[in-house]
Amino acid sequence: MFRLTIIGHGSNGSRQVSYEYQINDIKYGYNGIPNTGWWEGADISVDLQCKGTSGNPDCIGDKGPDTRTVSEWRENPRGDEAFNSNPPPKTVENIDQVSYMDIWPRITVNPPGVFPERSGDGEKQKVRADSADYLIVYSPRFWPKAGAIFADVKPVFYYQENDSYFDIMDPAFEQHKQAMTDPANTFPPRPGKTIPGQSVPLTRLYKEYNPVRYDSQ
Repeated sequence: MFRLTIIGHGSNGSRQVSYEYQINDIKYGYNGIPNTGWWEGADISVDLQCKGTSGNPDCIGDKGPDTRTVSEWRENPRGDEAFNSNPPPKTVENIDQVSYMDIWPRITVNPPGVFPERSGDGEKQKVRADSADYLIVYSPRFWPKAGAIFADVKPVFYYQENDSYFDIMDPAFEQHKQAMTDPANTFPPRPGKTIPGQSVPLTRLYKEYNPVRYDSQ
């Protein structure tokens, strides 16, 4: 019927996460019923749901549903929204002032006439916001020590060794492959050597901040 694309952006220097969304590839007609023009007046709503999980003010900036007719989405297919999280009090148990927000899209289609409204939810994403003292953001100026990331996202790097288009990259591919599959023999070779990034995402936590947590990554 239509395609919804959502892109999320974390932050370095604030506890805000922002989203851009777009509705396009809108089909003509509804549920197999030929279009006679009435479908263009149907309402489509994009509502980014947000639920704070930390007991402090989260989800600040929620604008509610973005409702437009089909013809309006065709004319202007994009929208945006941002959510902020206030830092919880700093405690021994939560020295980094970590808080979490669950965010997911809810799409509602309300056709004109006697057709029933239909609604559905997309997949939840967990956002982690914190104000860790070790964060340093100084370009183009000093920003607050704060950040927001997507806690459940695992970055993936794909490459095709059998595609001649990438032949020039083969040495780099082989080096990366060896680092992930045979790290002990990478230069300089050392028995038992491990290279971060194979099984879990890299962490910004550095060793001097908390050796126990760092070594457990």
